[in-house]
Amino acid sequence: MAEVEAAPGRNSSKGGLKSLVVIVVAVAVLMVVSTASVLLVGGPSRASYTPGTPQAAFQNWLSAANAGDWTTADTYLSSSLIAQGVSSEQMAGPSSATRPMVTIDSAQLGAQSATLFITIQGSSGSGIGAGTYASTSSVQMVLENGSWKIDSQSFGIY
Repeated sequence: MAEVEAAPGRNSSKGGLKSLVVIVVAVAVLMVVSTASVLLVGGPSRASYTPGTPQAAFQNWLSAANAGDWTTADTYLSSSLIAQGVSSEQMAGPSSATRPMVTIDSAQLGAQSATLFITIQGSSGSGIGAGTYASTSSVQMVLENGSWKIDSQSFGIY
């Protein structure tokens, strides 16, 4: 009995299907990894600043705000903001599973005041429609009774 050879191209469709499956799986893995990395990066900058500096005070406020520890966060607000009835909880806005990553890029330091220049990076949406953003802002700080306090009500973090 004679053997029948497969027509050219028949086996190639199985190979093409396998390649397509590999590509789809690879894309799905990349999406999961990229989404996870964006979620893990969220939150305050992990840089360490010298205690007693405006940068350290801002970082401490950010850590407390991200943890929802409003009592501690409010200790980093200036007496001027507190007198206006501003709270850290109001400044942070609604809670979110992912907070943006904030880095302090530079600072202009004076004897009684400072300006911190920050970059805010985060993500919006999820899955295929997810996007990332980055913006810059500044935070006014003031020295009160030997401690640096935030003196800006809004600086675009939340």
